Amino acid sequence: YYLSEDTEINTIIDHLHINYDSFPLFINNEKDNIFFYLINDTSVPFTIDENTKTIKLINSLDREKQDKYIFEIELKLKL
Repeated sequence: YYLSEDTEINTIIDHLHINYDSFPLFINNEKDNIFFYLINDTSVPFTIDENTKTIKLINSLDREKQDKYIFEIELKLKL
């Protein structure tokens, strides 16, 4: 993704899509919330909204301090 420094906080960056074909379960993506998401780096200025399944910007960006972020998102099944 490319984000400008003036991107507003709480801007939605992307919607997370889960390919349910890989699960032996029938899941209604609109109603069921059986997964949670983890970002492997807590220093990134992003979060995942569990309800809307979106990645959001939560802090200001400053290209002089950091010009790129690399992180992974892990999907886990809730117990």
